[in-house]
Parts: sequence; C-alpha cells; structure tokens
Amino acid sequence: MEQLTSDLRGVAVYLDDILVSGNNAEEHVQNLQALFQRLSEKGLRCKLEKCSFAQPSVEYLGHVLSHHGVSKGSKVDAVMKMPPPSNVSRLRSFLGSVQFYSKFIPNLSVLAEPLTRLTRKDVPWAWTAKEQASFQALKDSLCTDAVLAHFDPSQQIGVSCEASDVGIGAVLFHRYVDGSERPTANASKTLTDAKRLYSQVEKEALAVIFALKKFHQFLYGRHFILVTDHKPLVTLFGPTKGTPALAANRLARWALVLNQYDYSIEYRKTAEHSNADALSRLPAEDDPEFDEGKRRLM
Repeated sequence: MEQLTSDLRGVAVYLDDILVSGNNAEEHVQNLQALFQRLSEKGLRCKLEKCSFAQPSVEYLGHVLSHHGVSKGSKVDAVMKMPPPSNVSRLRSFLGSVQFYSKFIPNLSVLAEPLTRLTRKDVPWAWTAKEQASFQALKDSLCTDAVLAHFDPSQQIGVSCEASDVGIGAVLFHRYVDGSERPTANASKTLTDAKRLYSQVEKEALAVIFALKKFHQFLYGRHFILVTDHKPLVTLFGPTKGTPALAANRLARWALVLNQYDYSIEYRKTAEHSNADALSRLPAEDDPEFDEGKRRLM
C-alpha cells in the first residue's frame, strides 16, 4: 500500500492505515480524490464506517496531528501511571516507553542518565533518591503540553546543540520571519564513559556532529543556522576561521564533516540557549469549523 500511494501528495500510509492531509479544504479534497482514484484503479475499497473525513486533528501512531503541529497521544497516560520499577526489567520497560516520546523531551538522555546507568550489567540494583528524582523528572517532562511544529522546507531551518558532563542534545527548529522559533524535533544521547573524558570543547563539537547525523535528511543540501552556547566552536567551525593546526585530531575530522554542509554559526548565551518554552505550547483552541488555511486530515 505504501508503494501504491508513494507518489500521492499529502498521503501517508502505515500498514492498512491511510492518512490524508491538506493545507486547506480545497487541497484536502483534491488529495482525497487522487487517493480514491488510485484505489479504484487497483480494485481496492475503503469501508465508510472506518473512515473519518475533514478532521481538525487525529491520533495516529501514538501522536496527535493537527494544524498546530505534532503532540503526544493519549497512550502517554499509561506511562504516567507506571509505578517506580522494582527491577531492571521493569525499568527497561519504562525507559522504552519514555523513549517513544523522545522527540518531545529536550535532553532526555541527561534526565534519564541515573536510570540508564542502573540498567548496566556491572551496576547493582539500588533505587535511591537520585533514581526516584530522575524517574519523576521524566514523568514531569511527559506532562508538558509541548507541540512540535510540522517541518516546512520553505521556512528557515536551524539546529541548536549543547553538551553536559553526561550527555549531548540537539533541537531542530524553524525560525520564522518575525524572529520566533519553534522546535520540530529533539534528540539526545548519553555519553559513554570514554566520551565523558573528552574536554568540554570536544563534547560540544561532538554534540554538533550528533545533530548533523540525527537530522541529516533535513539539513543536507539546505542552508541552516547552527546555534551553540560554546564560543570556541564559533572559531573552530566558523566560515572565516580554519581549525587550528594544534587542535585534536578528532576536532579536525569533525571540521571536515561540517564542510559538507551549508550553514552559518551563531553563538547564544547559555541562559538564552533554548527554544522558548511558550513557543512549544499548544495554542488556544480554535473554532472547530472547517476553516480555510488550516491543515485538514482524514
């Protein structure tokens, strides 16, 4: 089914579930007609009682999709009701459930580090106040009404990166003409014991490389803004300065990786180095009528 509809605009397929979207009512109807024509040509039918049309939002694969963006679905409630785990198996189950919503949680790896460490074979089970605090912090992060913007290649793209002692993180975002920013995805990773021994500049540079690999399909071939709160990176990775000859070999290698991308680098103070929380909040509910200019879903 996915191959059958791969060339149709605004059509997404997962197994036998078909989602049709449109930027406005007219486009939505056109996309529906194109889908129905394709299904008819192949002798396929849809059961009317299983179809919903012109929906302002739908829950799809555990996420709520609307013209506002992408938010967490109702299944997150099951994660919120999980009690503190009593063994490694239940802890892994909890972490796996949280990981499903990782795109909504900035610096997930840092928040989860005490719990992730507890899943190692060489670490004895001990649920202390530190693990409980991490467990609660992850639940609190799932309680937020964060909404990710739909990725729009016509908008300015940016990626911000940061590193801590235990993890690295990145945010893919859009910067709009009014200067406001909205995240489209978050990603993070816990550092291995070896990488935790890196210097701070190496950790910050590693965060950049991680972001480029994670969001490669959105960044490669497009100009984007690279935002960092580590000023030395502006010198190392900036367009007017080359990597110093005495820089560590890995920094030189990473600088070569960045040469493949078209970007401008910006320094942002740590206190300002995050997409404003208000920008990732769900806007007030609008009139549920089929308004023009709003993305519609089947």
